[in-house]
Amino acid sequence: MKAKDPQTIVLLSDSTGDLGERMIRAFTTQFPKDAFSFRVFSFIQKKEELKKVLHEISSLNPILFHTTLVVDLKRDIEAFANKRKLPVYDLTGGAMEFLEKSSKLESSPHPALLHELNQEYESRIRSLDFTVGHDDGLNLETIRQADIVLLGVSRTSKTPTSIYLAYKGYKVANVPLVKGLPLPEELLKHHIRKIVGLTIEADKLREIRLKRAEEDRNPGHGYTDRNTIEKELEWAYSLFMEWGCPVVDVTHHAVEETAALVLKALCLR
Repeated sequence: MKAKDPQTIVLLSDSTGDLGERMIRAFTTQFPKDAFSFRVFSFIQKKEELKKVLHEISSLNPILFHTTLVVDLKRDIEAFANKRKLPVYDLTGGAMEFLEKSSKLESSPHPALLHELNQEYESRIRSLDFTVGHDDGLNLETIRQADIVLLGVSRTSKTPTSIYLAYKGYKVANVPLVKGLPLPEELLKHHIRKIVGLTIEADKLREIRLKRAEEDRNPGHGYTDRNTIEKELEWAYSLFMEWGCPVVDVTHHAVEETAALVLKALCLR
């Protein structure tokens, strides 16, 4: 039986389209895998630009989303969809109308304000630069500058969680805990209140490490041994308890969820 071809989702945006795409992809995670294909058309700010794009997608028979804030472009998109009987949804419409009604204020369409290079953007770039430079125990002499310090044994999602938090504007340092090796002095000198310990179930950690060991011919003694892993995790947890720092179990969480729990643990959200 031939697999059904994926339905095409088209997003039209007068800016980067990043926010709208993330929203749609989040929605589609609840549908069968490969049920949809994506096309994103960004920076559509003039009628002539929109006309060209609409001509390009006319043969796709897509499910249509848009995030334009310009009223005239909204109307043209809706008219195009209605004429061809295409499903269309305005990702900004309902939310904007709700905010206007609730706040009793009137919005003004300024697409550039959504993604302008402002202080928040620059802060995220600095946070990402700091976080990459403080990955896996690097540059501990400046760890005091971190907003968050993640600790955990090998393969507890420290790096991906750090990068995700950096994208949200936090300077993050992550430090591996290795049983039998002395802890870096800088670790406990500065702002222990910023530390969050990451832990994981022993069986899950072993599964992850076994996959890693397939790529590494010399993973180290005890790296994938079940008993050794359990003792390693118990040792790390005892340190977290001794320091009084919050602990996040990453076993059943995606990186985004782990990051949210880290922020909650430090009362940063």
